Amino acid sequence: MAKERIQLGAQEIIPGSWFTAEALSLTSESVTVGGNVEGIRGGGFYGKVMLFEKEVIKITEPDSWHKLWRHINWGLSPFPSQSNELAAQLDFLAGRIINRVVPEVTDGRVVTPDAIGYVDLEKIGFGQVIERMRGRGARFYPESENDIFNQTRQQIWELGIALGLEQVAQVHPDNPFGKPNLWTTDDGQMIWLDVLPAIKHTGWVWPAFNFKFHKDVRERVGGGEETFNRIHTDRLRKFLGNRSEELSGNLSYRGCS
Repeated sequence: MAKERIQLGAQEIIPGSWFTAEALSLTSESVTVGGNVEGIRGGGFYGKVMLFEKEVIKITEPDSWHKLWRHINWGLSPFPSQSNELAAQLDFLAGRIINRVVPEVTDGRVVTPDAIGYVDLEKIGFGQVIERMRGRGARFYPESENDIFNQTRQQIWELGIALGLEQVAQVHPDNPFGKPNLWTTDDGQMIWLDVLPAIKHTGWVWPAFNFKFHKDVRERVGGGEETFNRIHTDRLRKFLGNRSEELSGNLSYRGCS
């Protein structure tokens, strides 16, 4: 299998390379992230992933197959998160809000990566910097663990309906790719790993995916629109009530431990 690599202009990044970038933020000063590249992973429709000791940089340039697939399904218009700084800022804010809200309303049973900032990678567009999480996916045995993962997906979905988070499509119980988006830790805490938008909630994805759960997302969370993941802040504020002001004051970067 070919080694994963990322081309940034004249610079080729492979595992073992040194790479740093400025993570920009709307809530605090920029921070320098990166260092030794520990690994590069494919990231599907959204793009590839650079792994560092404490952070992950998710670039928005996918491999050639997923890029072609993206164009076939959604046209040649640029992917918003890649080409539009406002969309990159909104992705960052959504990740930061979800990171603050989900642990609070689940009493710490479910956590998400902190959103550290967004990066401008020039020719290949914007990317997102998130906290690197440590955990593992579901095992086939014992069966009770698989049940816990399924129950958690259902709970996150119901929470997303209440909070107005279209991002819960990533772990929707009927999403065939949803289970890999959940990890667990040695002490049983559940990690909702990926909240970033990947594809529009259109339902049919060429050539052979009929994502029926997209209709569920549109009707029960998204107000019927075909969108990339969106937070419906009116519903979020209604759910949080007076605590919405507390959330607004708690969006600064905490730093990776």
